[in-house]
Amino acid sequence: MPNLNLGLHLFHDLNPKWKVGLGLDYSRGKIDGMATVDTLAGPAALTFKQEYGIYADLFVLAQYRPMGAADRWVPFLLGGVGLAYEKDQTRLTLRNSFLDESLQVDNSGWFPIATLGVGVDIYLSERRTWYAEAGLSYSWARLRHSVPATGSLATSPSVTADTDSTGPNVWVGLGRRF
Repeated sequence: MPNLNLGLHLFHDLNPKWKVGLGLDYSRGKIDGMATVDTLAGPAALTFKQEYGIYADLFVLAQYRPMGAADRWVPFLLGGVGLAYEKDQTRLTLRNSFLDESLQVDNSGWFPIATLGVGVDIYLSERRTWYAEAGLSYSWARLRHSVPATGSLATSPSVTADTDSTGPNVWVGLGRRF
């Protein structure tokens, strides 16, 4: 599912080929849907909504610039490890004239995250103060644990919540050197 988040990266140059730093990302959002399904009590509206109030991650990052940092275009390889936190709520309802059923799952927790990617910094002037950045990475992150489930559709008091944030990422940004 496509997602937009805000991020901040702070780096320190170790030498012309390496820089290290921290990355922080934040987002929130939801997915939802509805379908009509056949039940023993006739057609019913089945609605689904997952809303996450917060997703945040903190990375320790390393950037390797194989061609150095002297040119206007500076390609790099990026790697990082860190921790992520997510808090979400999932609701499922099944309703018609005879049915009014529901399920609610509240999920939150910390989980490890890792990323590898490639990108390019493009300096916007000869002074090399401001630069545009673009990149593509792949992240591995999964929160899988047992959480409480409530409502008439809950078949047990707890369920396995499995939030898999693994997948590709595309980013664009604006940077400033200090």
